[in-house]
Amino acid sequence: MLEPVRESFRSGKSLVWNRVNDLPDFVYFNHSIHINKGVGCNTCHGPRYITMQPPLPAATWEAEVEKMNKTFGAAIPEDNTKRITLYLEAHYTTDNRKQ
Repeated sequence: MLEPVRESFRSGKSLVWNRVNDLPDFVYFNHSIHINKGVGCNTCHGPRYITMQPPLPAATWEAEVEKMNKTFGAAIPEDNTKRITLYLEAHYTTDNRKQ
């Protein structure tokens, strides 16, 4: 399941992005029930979820990863948090990705 992400990281080639939704900015999903029941983030948010996101500024990706840890309790180790953020910034920003 994660092999496409690993290969993208190794090769430096971005994953193919296919938009499957276009939700208004005010739409929010409360993740607390999942967190309280011990449902892991990757149950719903696997590598494909990332590829469905629009290109975002690097600062937004950093804020999103921080929010996953602090708000949603993702428990991503700090060294992995930095790696994830660097990967997203390298492949999924408005500077390096067309919508």
